[in-house]
Amino acid sequence: MQELHDVVSSLAEELQVPGVAVGLLHDGKEEHVFHGVTGVDNLLPVDERTLFLCGSTTKTFTATALMLLVDERRLELEDRVRAHLPDFQVEDEDAASSVTVLQLLNHTAGWPRPARSSPTTTPRSPSWHGAWRR
Repeated sequence: MQELHDVVSSLAEELQVPGVAVGLLHDGKEEHVFHGVTGVDNLLPVDERTLFLCGSTTKTFTATALMLLVDERRLELEDRVRAHLPDFQVEDEDAASSVTVLQLLNHTAGWPRPARSSPTTTPRSPSWHGAWRR
């Protein structure tokens, strides 16, 4: 783990990242590495309780996980979502019953774009950031 910590610390410093947490599951063993502080204005050390905003990075995690399942032949991109998640629901029952994994991944399910977030719930608003600092 020291080698991983050294790599994480080196990259964080090189990329000027104030703080980072890395979790690794290998051979059934969970490991964690932490580096830095929670923010340039909040100098608390990063630890196992630190919350990070993840934004759109979850799309990459989800797509990667799904493609691993495709590679393992546990699902196909053309599969209907309900073949794997029978309780999947959206407002339009026809859409819920017919949408495929691929349509969810590439945003082609045909659902209308939601209205913009209100100013009080966007990432730039103080109240939104405040919720994450508590």
